[in-house]
Amino acid sequence: GQVSDPERFKTIFLKLFNSAGLENEFKPKYAFSFHNNYVPDFMAWAKGNDLPVRGHTLIWPGESKLPASGDYDLLTPYKNLQSALADQSPDETMISELTEQLRDKVNFVIGDWVSKWDGIYEWDVLNEPIGNTALQSVLGHEESAEWFKTA
Repeated sequence: GQVSDPERFKTIFLKLFNSAGLENEFKPKYAFSFHNNYVPDFMAWAKGNDLPVRGHTLIWPGESKLPASGDYDLLTPYKNLQSALADQSPDETMISELTEQLRDKVNFVIGDWVSKWDGIYEWDVLNEPIGNTALQSVLGHEESAEWFKTA
């Protein structure tokens, strides 16, 4: 709900906490949604109060969690690769190309998203990796380690 006295809330927040994080606002899935309407003001307030901000999260690898539109669309290359892998007689060259396209897209999303948010001191790179494994199911679980290196 709405905070009835935002200035009082901010004062109390600064007394109680030494850093902040936003739950959904830094998830690439929501990059082009209403969530980001107030992020620039929040980041300016945090910077003005020397409040470090932690980014949550760069990759949320569940199929329903993948960004599905715009520059950050990971769902389409994921589904293309998933479909090619399910083929009765898969074309290995096509699978290799689709795998590389998906890897490149994940790396682009990580790099581009991190570069947009100056002032974030640390990122949660991978969200819910046990229950959300769509990307790992097509790229391999070892791919997760590469995401941390990229970030």
